[in-house]
This record gives sequence, C-alpha cells and structure tokens, in this order.
Amino acid sequence: MEAADDRSKQIRQLMQTEEKMLLAEINFWRQMIKSRRGVVSEQATERMQYACSLAERKLLMMDEIFSHKELEQ
Repeated sequence: MEAADDRSKQIRQLMQTEEKMLLAEINFWRQMIKSRRGVVSEQATERMQYACSLAERKLLMMDEIFSHKELEQ
C-alpha cells in the first residue's frame, strides 16, 4: 500500500510540474504574440497562436485526466 501511495505522489508531482511548464509556455506565447503583433508577418503570428493553442489544449487534457483520476480514488 505504501508503494502505491508513493507512486501516486510521484504522479501528482509530475503532473504539477507539467502543468507549471505548460502555464509558462502559454504565458510565453501570449507575451510573444502581444509584443510582436505588427512586427512579424501574419504567418508568424498565426504560428505563435497555434503553438499557444496547442499548449492550452494540452493543459486542458491534462486537467481532465487528473480530475478523472482523482474521482477514481
């Protein structure tokens, strides 16, 4: 049972780290988009928006998985 608890804690810590990284990535892309709008090509802005959207979707999926796992316990 103790091993299962340790494993659960490790998974939680990994997910929290991943969440922090994704939030940092989202903030990075939002700042890039805001500061570079009008300076870079429209295509470059679209790529940055796509990268930001991808990180946001990953975060949402991760939150859904984490919430689902918490409900199972």
